Amino acid sequence: MRVVLAGLFLAGLSGAALAQGTWHLDRVIIKGSRSVPASQLYPVLREQPGSAVTKDEILADRDALTDYLQKQHVTGSVNPALVDKHNGHVDVVFNIEDNGIQQPTTVTVAPTLAAQNFVGNRKIDTATLEAATGLKPGDKLSAQMLQDAEQKIGAVYKQKNIGVQINPQVQQPPGGAVTVTWNITESKKKMKRNTEDLGGYSTDQ
Repeated sequence: MRVVLAGLFLAGLSGAALAQGTWHLDRVIIKGSRSVPASQLYPVLREQPGSAVTKDEILADRDALTDYLQKQHVTGSVNPALVDKHNGHVDVVFNIEDNGIQQPTTVTVAPTLAAQNFVGNRKIDTATLEAATGLKPGDKLSAQMLQDAEQKIGAVYKQKNIGVQINPQVQQPPGGAVTVTWNITESKKKMKRNTEDLGGYSTDQ
């Protein structure tokens, strides 16, 4: 019995076995996988015990294992080896060098402001409110920026002694820029801060 290690996959086989080119596969063994159970890897292999296999088919199974492990974010390598059992029979051992799972890096991209609209503002014109927010098309938005803009709109109404309720609505089509609609409800009552409404403003009841 002769073990052929990874590298030059067929190097070291006897001349007769090397010349044969096709072998009868007795067993497939997966070793060294710590991050993914071996039982989960065996179905990835195309060549199964009892089949006739070639060098290319074994290398194709190596590549299939490598691809599968990469999709599971496992770093390392797959190193196949042959165990020559003579008479044309072999075992294939896939030695996995498992360096653990590397979690993919997630990059969060801030949405871009396309436009902001004002609905319901009868007592203060849109241009004044739009300028007060400090937002302009092309800005990269954050939750804090929207909260600040909402407070600035409320401050304009407070200066005018006009009670107001502000309800922002954010719309973003898949892959597109954001449109912010400020829904304004005005009244003549004194304005107070509504601490239960996530940065919203409301009038006294």
